[in-house]
Amino acid sequence: MHEMSVNVQNMVKSTQTQASSVSETSASIDQMVASIQRVADTAKVLLDISNRSREEVHSGITTMEKAPMALIRSTTPFTPRVKSLMRWDSVLMTLEKSSRSSTISQNRPTYWR
Repeated sequence: MHEMSVNVQNMVKSTQTQASSVSETSASIDQMVASIQRVADTAKVLLDISNRSREEVHSGITTMEKAPMALIRSTTPFTPRVKSLMRWDSVLMTLEKSSRSSTISQNRPTYWR
């Protein structure tokens, strides 16, 4: 009977040790799951940043591709004015050449000469 009691006590101790080990293993697994979840959350944040960055890069490329066209369009309204001014300057130069010997050219401001 005594031997049976010792065996039961040993079995109880062994069961308690195993239960303790199972609890520790369970706690370690819970920590590992939490850690993996944090890594997954961080990876999702990084993926979102990467996607936003990619969109911004594509937007920048599109803007840069359109920039020359925008410059051409923005200067187009001025082109007729520039041509008109160039013609006017040509007319003034022609008049100046033809009237160099006249007294009128002597009376014009120096920037016209």
